[in-house]
Amino acid sequence: MFVVNTKGQSILGIILAMAIFALMASAIAGTSVGNIGSLVQGSKQSGAEALAQQAVESIRAIKDNAWNDLYSDSSVSIAGYDWTFDGTNIQTIGDYTRTVTFSNVCRNSNTNAIEDCATGINDLQSKKVNVAVSWEVRPGVTNSVDREFYLTNWDSREWTQTDWSSGPGQSVLSDTAGYDSDDENIDYSTAGEVKILEMAGQVASCMNTGWSFTTSTDYIYDNAQIEVADGTAHLTETGTAEINGLGDAFLASDITNGYTYNTPTNLFGSVYAVAYYEYVSPYPGRLKIYSMDELGNIQASSILNLQANQPSNAKIKHVYGDVYAVFYSGQYINGSGVSNYSVGFIETFSVDSLGNAVLISSSMYNGEIPNSYFNDVQQMSPGLFGVFFTGDLTAGTGLTYANLKMFNIDNSGNITDTGKYLQYGGGAGYSFGNQKIFQRSASRYLIFYSQYNTTNWISTSYAKIIEFRKYYTTF
Repeated sequence: MFVVNTKGQSILGIILAMAIFALMASAIAGTSVGNIGSLVQGSKQSGAEALAQQAVESIRAIKDNAWNDLYSDSSVSIAGYDWTFDGTNIQTIGDYTRTVTFSNVCRNSNTNAIEDCATGINDLQSKKVNVAVSWEVRPGVTNSVDREFYLTNWDSREWTQTDWSSGPGQSVLSDTAGYDSDDENIDYSTAGEVKILEMAGQVASCMNTGWSFTTSTDYIYDNAQIEVADGTAHLTETGTAEINGLGDAFLASDITNGYTYNTPTNLFGSVYAVAYYEYVSPYPGRLKIYSMDELGNIQASSILNLQANQPSNAKIKHVYGDVYAVFYSGQYINGSGVSNYSVGFIETFSVDSLGNAVLISSSMYNGEIPNSYFNDVQQMSPGLFGVFFTGDLTAGTGLTYANLKMFNIDNSGNITDTGKYLQYGGGAGYSFGNQKIFQRSASRYLIFYSQYNTTNWISTSYAKIIEFRKYYTTF
C-alpha cells in the first residue's frame, strides 16, 4: 500500500495563486492610473482649447470696435461690457499660461499673395495673430494649444480730420475731433483750427499772428493789387468771373438716342462707369466705361450689353481687384418672349487699367418675379452683399414687402445666392417708397422706408434697425 503526502503541494499552490493575483492586481492598478491620467490630461486639453478660442473671439471683437486698438502684443480681459487689451502679452489663468502675439503681414507687390516680409511689402490693413495656451503636464514637461489666424481691416477708409477741438489723449481714432498727442505747444481751442500756441514773455510784435485791417497805420499795401474793406483784405478783382466748359461728350451713348437717369460711378483714377438704355424699342440696357482727363475731355473705353432693358436705380460696387458688380432693376424678356417689368439683376464685370471691360456673370436676385424694385446695396463683409428691394418673393400673391437678400460674389466675379433673406413691412394691398440704408455699427444697419395702402392711400414712414452677424472659421 502506497501513501502520497500532499502537504507540500498545497503550500506550493497557495504561493502560485498569490503570485498570479499580485501580477493581475498590478496590471489592473497600472491601467486604472493610466486612465485617470488620461482623463486629467483630456480635461486640461479642453480647458486650454476653450481659453484659446476665447482669446480669438475677443480679439476679433476688439478689432470690430476699432482697428487701431491692435497696436501691440497683449493679453485680453473684460472691462465693463467690452473686451480690452491688458498691455502684456503673457497672462496666467489658473494652471494655464496664455500668450497673444501680433505680427505684420507682408504681400507680394504683383500677386498680392502673402509672403515673407524680407521680400514682401507690409500690409498695414492686415495682421497675423497667434494665441498659445500652455500648461505643465509634469515637472519639466509642458503641453500647449495654438491658434493662428489673420485679421483684415477690409472696410478701411482714409481718415479725414478738420477739427481738433477735443484735444490729445486719443490713442484709438474714434473721435473725429480728437488726436493722439502733442508737445503742449499747440492751440486747438477753436473748432476747425489748429495753430502754434502763443508763448508768454514773447515780444509783442512776435505774438501778433493776424490783423483786422481796421487801422491803416498797421500795414502798407498796393491799392492796385489789394483791396481792404470791412476789416478784411483780399486781392483786387481784375475782371468778370468766368466759368469755362473744358470738354464734353455723350455720356449715355455714342448715338443721339441714349438715355440715363443713373448716377455715374468713379471706378478708379479717371475711369468711370454709368448704366443707361438706348431710347429705341426695346430700350436695351448698356453699361458704359469711360475716362475723363483733367481738362474734362471724355473718351469711351467699353460698352457692355446688360441683361435687362431700361435699367434703373443702378449702383456699382467694387468686389475685389479689377472685379465690380452692378445692381439694378429693369425690364426682362424671357426665352418665351414674355416681358416682365422691374426684374432685379446683379451683373459682374472686370475693368483693366485702360478701362477695357468684360462682363463676367449675371443673376436675378428675385428670379423672374416682376415688380422687384431695387433700392440699395450694402457690402456686409468681403464678398458678401445685402440687396435691399421692395416687391414680392412669390409671384401672383399680391403681397408686397420690403426685402433684404444676401449674395456672395467671389474674387472671380461668380455670384451665389446664400438663401438668407429678411422680409419686413408690407402685405396685401401695400406699395412702397424708396428705402434708404445707413450703417450704424459693425453689425447694425438703420433702414428708413415708407409704405402706403393702395386702398385708402394712407402712407406711413418707418425706421428699422437690423443686425447682421457673420460667423468665422478658426485657422
